Amino acid sequence: MKRSVQSALLFLFLSIPIGLRAQQGLPEVVDALSQGNAQGLSPWLHPTVNLTVIHKEGSYSKAQAEQIVQNFFMDHPSLGFQLLHQGSSGDQARYVIGELKSSDQVFRVYLLYKTLEGEERIQTLRFERNE
Repeated sequence: MKRSVQSALLFLFLSIPIGLRAQQGLPEVVDALSQGNAQGLSPWLHPTVNLTVIHKEGSYSKAQAEQIVQNFFMDHPSLGFQLLHQGSSGDQARYVIGELKSSDQVFRVYLLYKTLEGEERIQTLRFERNE
């Protein structure tokens, strides 16, 4: 019994820094989306990104994804981003769902984070019309 309590405490103690590190990038990502700043989003992108922008989807390099997102922001300038929901799934991935308001419409934004070399990176990014 004592050993299991010690193991549980050790696990919690070791998990705290990982959880804190995982949350560190979220404010920067939210700011980048709010400002329509693809370059600010880029440091958090996985080297290969599954990207959906309205009806165009594909798997892109980080540089290609940044350019596509920049073009999206040029076509739909951001007026703000609101975080609606976040959580984690069973495969140690984290997700964020929000709404991006642009000058012409509202988009639902979905981000899926995966860990790469100990750091969370956005592996999936979707901008979909909020209908």
